[in-house]
Amino acid sequence: MIVTNENIRKHWNYNLIEYSKTILKKYCLSEETISFMSEVGLPINSYVFNFYKDFELREEKIKGKTLVAIAEMMHDDTNYLYIDCLSQELLQTTNHLKSGLSLVNSSVRNFLVFDFIFDFVQKECGNINDDEACKKFGKKVKDIFLEIDPAALGDMESYWSLTLKEYELVSI
Repeated sequence: MIVTNENIRKHWNYNLIEYSKTILKKYCLSEETISFMSEVGLPINSYVFNFYKDFELREEKIKGKTLVAIAEMMHDDTNYLYIDCLSQELLQTTNHLKSGLSLVNSSVRNFLVFDFIFDFVQKECGNINDDEACKKFGKKVKDIFLEIDPAALGDMESYWSLTLKEYELVSI
């Protein structure tokens, strides 16, 4: 499944934070990440994460890595999203993770691509209230995710692994 930047914009009804390239260049972000964040942006009203405006971004050192904080989880002030300055991967930190950091996606763009696919497949599947439909939805999404960014599902404690596990085990 190919997801364009325009698909992402439409998915969020164009309610995306517009980042300044000038401000983003102050951080250790790649040109690709800067272009995506300034041309597409990040959601204003995410149902899971509160994404920071460009003046709220901050650079931090965690576990020897230089990271740029871009969001915090709604209703959980111990769970943050970061972009790793070296790899440009999207990482999550939270108290429940043994390692302290977990890969979410190989890029911030892939995170929004996954979010788009998750919602698209959910609409495509329709009612997923019964056990069989729930398992089928989880498997279908997982298969697509593995084609795009397999590393995002490589850690059983990662954001997407835990999200899909709920569907695969029918514990939603």
